[in-house]
Amino acid sequence: MEINKLKLFCITFHILHKYNYVLLQLLFCEYCKEQLSEKQYLLFLILNTIYEENEPLILCSLYEFIEEYIIIHKDNITKQLLYVQ
Repeated sequence: MEINKLKLFCITFHILHKYNYVLLQLLFCEYCKEQLSEKQYLLFLILNTIYEENEPLILCSLYEFIEEYIIIHKDNITKQLLYVQ
C-alpha cells in the first residue's frame, strides 16, 4: 500500500469530519473498506483518531486543495460514492 494513498484517505476523512458531512463520512468509510485490506483499514481508522486529536494534516499542502474541492463538489462526490456502493 502506498503511504500517499493512505494519507489522501485520511485527509479526506478529516475534512468530511470537520464539516460534519455525516453521509459522506459513512459512504467514504465504505469506499475505504473496499479499497484497503483489513489491516490497512484499521491503520486508517487509527490514524484518523490521532489526526483528529492533533490536527497535523492541516499543515499539509494537499489539505487545502482537497478541502476546497470537497466543499465545491460535495453533491457530485456523494452521487459518485452512492453509485459505487
